[in-house]
Amino acid sequence: MGFIYWIASYPKSGNNWTRAFLTDLITDGARSATGQSPQIVLDETLGRFYKPFLKKSLETASEMELAAIRPHAHRMIARKAQNFVLLKTHSLLGLHHGTPTVTFDVTAGAVYLMRNPLDVAVTYTEHRKKDLDDTIAAMNHSERIPNHPATRSYEIIGSWSENVASWTKPHDRVLVLRHEDMLADPAAAFGSMVQFLKMDVSAEQLSRALESSQSRAEIPGLWRKELSEEQVATLVRRHEVTMKRFGYWLDEFDGLLGRSATPAVSYP
Repeated sequence: MGFIYWIASYPKSGNNWTRAFLTDLITDGARSATGQSPQIVLDETLGRFYKPFLKKSLETASEMELAAIRPHAHRMIARKAQNFVLLKTHSLLGLHHGTPTVTFDVTAGAVYLMRNPLDVAVTYTEHRKKDLDDTIAAMNHSERIPNHPATRSYEIIGSWSENVASWTKPHDRVLVLRHEDMLADPAAAFGSMVQFLKMDVSAEQLSRALESSQSRAEIPGLWRKELSEEQVATLVRRHEVTMKRFGYWLDEFDGLLGRSATPAVSYP
């Protein structure tokens, strides 16, 4: 019997980089004959985790039915793990259809990754193959559930602020990392992650995994070239409280909203 460590984030907030780092670290950079990395951090929504508990096809199951069997899927994953298993999720931390999105009795902890929502908007737009306004509307959409393949379960992502707020309440089993801090000092940020995950890793292994996965890091400041003032205003108006809490607020945003600067709350 093992436990689950979650690698959680709003989409395009550093999850790919973190999963690549952990994969290289755990496998010591191993590749298959085709040059592909092993699947170390699995997606919680994979159909094979849910099918054993359904009496119908996954394609025809409702969200309520999938929510009801989610704890069974999580416990099965943990039961099959030797020690611990890493699972990726973009779901917010909470209840949906009366069922927790994370099953705490088989959870050892979670690493939550966040990124400036203005930069998220740019790379999430590229990922979704939609226009920026559509992505901004999605990021502002409360309790949002994106479309998902019929072969998978669903995720309740919520708005950017809902997602961040749900995971960043004080909790000794959640490590919160900002993407910008990971870029500024990768050794310190990923070192704290490895320590949190209770992994026995040498400095050389850490350095090698960082070097190998660095290409997955997202570039900061993209929003200045890609977003119009109106688009910036639409995002910062919706996410002001959370942006101030985590140090993403700039005085210029007050000007965009037609007011003088207001103090931001320091990032804890």
